[in-house]
Amino acid sequence: MRAATADARRQRLPMSPDLMRRHLRIEQTNPELLRRIAVHEAGHALAAELLVPGSVVKLSLSDRDGRTERRSTFVELTV
Repeated sequence: MRAATADARRQRLPMSPDLMRRHLRIEQTNPELLRRIAVHEAGHALAAELLVPGSVVKLSLSDRDGRTERRSTFVELTV
């Protein structure tokens, strides 16, 4: 952060996500990969909702992975 801030000041530029990515050596996100992750997680969420309606609590996506969170059905399945 300090190096990126100092660089922005020296160049008289505003701090930007691109500048941060360059200093952290993070590559730009790949739109095709993001789409693939989103479609994959949507499949998990759809299957969960069809099997146990109302069980999906949260769907999270990032540029590296995705997660579908459901409320626990353990008790429902063992009663």
